[in-house]
Amino acid sequence: PHHSLKQLPSHVMERVKELHDFSQSHPDEAIAPLAALLETYPQVPVLYNYLQAAYGMTGQEEKAQAIAQDAYQKHPDYLFAKTNYALFCLAKQKPDEIPEIFDGKFDLKLLYPQRDVFHIDEFVALSSVIALYYYAKGNRKDAEAYYQKLQELAPDNDMTQIVYRHLYSNFWQKVLYRAKQKLE
Repeated sequence: PHHSLKQLPSHVMERVKELHDFSQSHPDEAIAPLAALLETYPQVPVLYNYLQAAYGMTGQEEKAQAIAQDAYQKHPDYLFAKTNYALFCLAKQKPDEIPEIFDGKFDLKLLYPQRDVFHIDEFVALSSVIALYYYAKGNRKDAEAYYQKLQELAPDNDMTQIVYRHLYSNFWQKVLYRAKQKLE
């Protein structure tokens, strides 16, 4: 868990865990309690992430974007604040902002040199954003390289599938990709 969660009273930390799980199955009902917790504990970047996801899952894109931008402004070193904000930049056709968000470091170890272990969700978040960034910039080779890493380590992850749909959006791209896979 993120170190900011450890600062919370144990009963609040339990509530955060419950709301995370609840937000996955009932995001519309999790929004109000998550927003209340965020108002009380704005120093906990995880809460921004959960609330932004709940807004996104309920189709409230403007609110999700506002939370992502707020999280990035208040917690610019938090990886998920960076990746969520970067995804909104990509959605707004502003890929040139991506290098600045990550200080030109497209690798977890470069971003966080004091760490040696990363969660798979951190890898997926960063790798998928960078793959989509390279795709948006017309650099298919690097986009596919990041996709291959995602495919190896997290083939069933939703973000891996999103990257796949971007890279191989038409029939012939899919046919060529599958043929290449069979040859390897």
